[in-house]
Amino acid sequence: MTGYHQHTWTGRALASCCWLAAATVSLAQVPSELVEQALDQRIGSLEITAAPVRNALATLEKETGLRFAVGDDVLALMPYGDATQIEIVVRDMSVRSALRQVFAGLGLSMRVAEDRVVIEPVPALAHLGRRLTIEEIALLDRLSREPWASVAGDPPIDLRIDPARAPRDALRRALDQVRGDSALDKLDSACQALSWAWRPEGGRIVLTTREEETRRRLDRPIDVHYQKQMLDAVLSDLGARVGVNVLFEPGCLQQVDWREKRVEMTQKNVSPRQALERICGSTGLRYEIEPDGVRVYGPLQESRGPGGPPGAMSAPARGPGPESDFSAAQHLVRIEIEVRPGVRMDAVVPLVELPPELRREFHRRLDEVLSELGRSGGSATP
Repeated sequence: MTGYHQHTWTGRALASCCWLAAATVSLAQVPSELVEQALDQRIGSLEITAAPVRNALATLEKETGLRFAVGDDVLALMPYGDATQIEIVVRDMSVRSALRQVFAGLGLSMRVAEDRVVIEPVPALAHLGRRLTIEEIALLDRLSREPWASVAGDPPIDLRIDPARAPRDALRRALDQVRGDSALDKLDSACQALSWAWRPEGGRIVLTTREEETRRRLDRPIDVHYQKQMLDAVLSDLGARVGVNVLFEPGCLQQVDWREKRVEMTQKNVSPRQALERICGSTGLRYEIEPDGVRVYGPLQESRGPGGPPGAMSAPARGPGPESDFSAAQHLVRIEIEVRPGVRMDAVVPLVELPPELRREFHRRLDEVLSELGRSGGSATP
């Protein structure tokens, strides 16, 4: 990398073969299978000199016909933000292999989504929640290029796990059992098997339980601005902002008073945990941190219900009437799916499982219907 700035990262491989002949056609409107095939075709020689990530990918698009998508939030994690430079040098290898070498050293991965190659952070980088340092880039680059046997013991491993669980022995057994070409692959697979999380921290590898990692992320400061937004959408967004899954116990939101189901909150430098505690305090909801994220439960009641979650009590009895019907309508919706032209399928799904934009559209239309019913003197029963 002589002659390039310190913040330039390179993907290289040596040998000789022929240039990608047929992949220079545009892939703008083709199925993802063709994008996968184009990524796997071998290139004899291609070199893109050091340039900011988006510029380098734009050049690669012109050369191969592939289309790339990388978000501002992803570039914000790079050592120099969107000014971080990469160099792509390919010799007798596929575009996929070359890009994996470049991106792995930056804590990035790629996946095909429809007609595009999406660049996103690997879990370790997402867990970090801040911009990488040069030292951490060097660590990730080494982990992505060397086998575990070459790096074991150096860099040092910081096991922030209860010593009573013999974490070092557990890690050694897991590493012996999982496969992986690189130290990065082995570490990812071992942590997956153990339900742990890892992240680079300076020149060290830090390992924690997933629950502890979730707590750390929930304490990350963010700015929030919610104006009469639906409760489920706010809770999901709080988790998404720091990479934490928010799971809802079935029926828990039905137990919240309808007047508390729209959230107004504007605050700077607040942690999702603080926002979550504030919401739970006003609605009576509860939450628990689990390996898969945060699970939200309904308010406690006076008597334990059969088959409920640990620590949960029975839900209040609800008789028939507009309020119970309205609550059910908020949580079960019927959607129509076009399987192929002329063939449609109906499905009933929990509202919380819909993407945020569909939930917002649902609530917008529901508000319109309820307002119209109010003006006409109708009722809100289904």
